[in-house]
Amino acid sequence: MQYPITYWFGTRKEFIYRADGSLATEEIDRVKNAGFTLMLAEFDVKTNKLVLEAAAERGLQVMVSDHRIDKARYERDNMREYLAAVVADYAGYPALFGYHIVDEPNASVFDTLAAIRKILAELDP
Repeated sequence: MQYPITYWFGTRKEFIYRADGSLATEEIDRVKNAGFTLMLAEFDVKTNKLVLEAAAERGLQVMVSDHRIDKARYERDNMREYLAAVVADYAGYPALFGYHIVDEPNASVFDTLAAIRKILAELDP
């Protein structure tokens, strides 16, 4: 069994792009060269996709954080719609490790988180 090796609080958005607007792949190389196997992408959809592509080229996996998952937590009537859009954007990427739902949740939201996890698992097993 291979365990993921990761860190918390990934590369900030101001460092993920070069001055010319291209993806700063050297930041992703730094993650790889440090011995990590899993990184967090918590950017906009376009940037998350670029990170997923660059990570795959380097043999890294990515945990994706997307603002629509937060919206699903607070707008339960639209939960499935938001999560379906997230899955539609990321599910086909080989570097996708999983979806970050929330950090350090309070027990009062466990039912909501369980519903999100269930929908994500159904849409992207």
